[in-house]
Amino acid sequence: MSKRAKRRADKSTGTRCPKLQFGPATSWSGFTPTGVSGFNDLQPGVVVRELLQNALDAAIAAGERTAIVRFVVRSVRAADIPGCGEYREAFRRAVDSQTRRSVNRTLTDNAQQVVDTIKAALDSDRCQVLMVLDNGIGLDATTMDALLSDGTSAKQGAATGSYGNGHMVVIPASDLRYVLYGGIRQDGTRIGAGHAVLASHAKPRSRRHSDADGYLVHGFGANATDSLYDYAFGKSVPPLIDRELDHIENEWKHGTAIIVPAFNEFRERETLWDSVSHAAVCSFFAAIHHGLLRIEVEEDGGSVQVLDASTVAEVLERHSEHKRRRSRASLSGERAFRAWETLKTGRRHVLTTKLGEVAIHIRHPSPNGMVRVDLCRNGMWIVDKNDIPGFYGKFADRQPFEAVLLVDAEKGGEAHRLIRKAEGPLHNSLTTKLLAKAERKALRGVLAEIRERIREVVPEVGADTYSPDDVMTLEVGEADGPGAKSGRMSFWGLPVEVGRRALAPVLQQESGGDDKPDSEPPETGGGGGRPQSGGAGNKRSSRTPQRFSSVAVPTGVGSCAVQLRCTHDSEAIELSLRVDENDDVTCDRLWADERVCIKSARHDGKPISRKDFVVVDGQPVAVRLGTLAAGRDHRVDVEYEVPDRSSIAGIPEPVLRVELLRPVADRDVELSVTS
Repeated sequence: MSKRAKRRADKSTGTRCPKLQFGPATSWSGFTPTGVSGFNDLQPGVVVRELLQNALDAAIAAGERTAIVRFVVRSVRAADIPGCGEYREAFRRAVDSQTRRSVNRTLTDNAQQVVDTIKAALDSDRCQVLMVLDNGIGLDATTMDALLSDGTSAKQGAATGSYGNGHMVVIPASDLRYVLYGGIRQDGTRIGAGHAVLASHAKPRSRRHSDADGYLVHGFGANATDSLYDYAFGKSVPPLIDRELDHIENEWKHGTAIIVPAFNEFRERETLWDSVSHAAVCSFFAAIHHGLLRIEVEEDGGSVQVLDASTVAEVLERHSEHKRRRSRASLSGERAFRAWETLKTGRRHVLTTKLGEVAIHIRHPSPNGMVRVDLCRNGMWIVDKNDIPGFYGKFADRQPFEAVLLVDAEKGGEAHRLIRKAEGPLHNSLTTKLLAKAERKALRGVLAEIRERIREVVPEVGADTYSPDDVMTLEVGEADGPGAKSGRMSFWGLPVEVGRRALAPVLQQESGGDDKPDSEPPETGGGGGRPQSGGAGNKRSSRTPQRFSSVAVPTGVGSCAVQLRCTHDSEAIELSLRVDENDDVTCDRLWADERVCIKSARHDGKPISRKDFVVVDGQPVAVRLGTLAAGRDHRVDVEYEVPDRSSIAGIPEPVLRVELLRPVADRDVELSVTS
């Protein structure tokens, strides 16, 4: 149909077609804005989690017992994408404007990569489109405002439901960085819109700059609905969006459609089913297990694969060997499987707090001798015990256990509201700073009630009451923890051979001082205390000792806890981990002194900032601890990744050695402890 014929048709039916419009720019933005993840850093788990979370909350708001989310991939003509013409023109101007303003009229490599990706998608006659449909409460002008205004939430009634926060994570799944939205409410009202992210641009010889963000709307500013934009309603909803709303109305009467043109399959080699099912079970195992969430995936018009309560065990078992988390927004496959087993087999306790009801599932004793606590809201995993305020280090005097905490909108009341508010935009943290002072106090009170109930249920550690056969226990003092009452704190971990342990390794100081050594460094198992070589820079040491004691205990695959104590205040201390030279049964010293990559670390419960990581050859290999106070226990929790060649058949985790370093002007000094 020609443009003139289309305008006549629109006029005869009394409808208007929305256009992709770019408002005036308030600042200059390029093709790589900080608000949108880079194309090389697209994480399918984060995208799928955001889509499922919004759908789950919206279904609860609609009064649905089960949220149904359908992922469908269809091939669509590029010309049928709403706003395609305006998009092409804006893209052409953006490339021209950005190039003219660039150094040597050349785009940066990252910007050029984005431009090439968009151009390839525009040059194709057809493109792959991801449709994500759900049976939620749908969208109206208020919730659409929130979707198109990053950082704004729209609450749906007394239950739950939010839109907008974190929605930008979906945009990189489109090679056009363009996402369309449609909704049909319970009264049948339909709405449609879209959001594209390009770069600031201007017409040739024009002083007026257009913004990088474009919106598929009739216009900007307030209208009869007093919303931010003049949206397409009813018959003016673009056909591509309207057809998906037809599917929703025919099956569920109401819901939301999120449409991703030029879908790039999350830049993964796996199928859509594998990406979606893996991400879903690692975040929503509780919701799926309890029948609150059903996921359907259809690819290329083929058969539909379903993830629900009847198939969750099969999917979890398939991913249970995956020990690495795909993102901070979810558990690893192994952790999700164990949490689901706790949910299924653990003893259920219902705690009625002052602000609402919380269900606590506890499995005791822990099968692998570790303490694990996971918090889920409305069936979605949020955080583990290390990130729950008031939980870190509070179960050291309890026998190992695993627990899953469940709070939902229906019974959780004010407790649910406060947890939801403290989650942050990606729902993968619990930050009381986001709350008002009174709310912060109330939430900490609820969490304290939960913590104390767990402590009541789980027995204390005692040599006479608990002695696991397959787990080694190490006990060291902790002055400021719960174990201080009994004078000890217990670490629980996988069996590790530590050999002969003495106080000891010695932190060597710079030579030439007036101090004299009290004694020679004592012997330690595995060669600790000897001068080491390798790694970054040459390491030297002298004979003036300060005494340290150190013990490191595995807390899981790829994580350990290090307990340190020194007899003198020590400044500028760095901690690193190395693969022990005797890490195989033959003691052939195949990979001696190889540092492992440190992914994250906490010092006495506080996260260590990335600026305090020591990076060598692009890898973070040490963390700066600063000054260590004498006579006090210091605990460092580390998540790490060992070099691939360090794995040995039958030994998934090599023995690691802890090193403490104090860099000086022209050399480093170091301490080695076998752990």
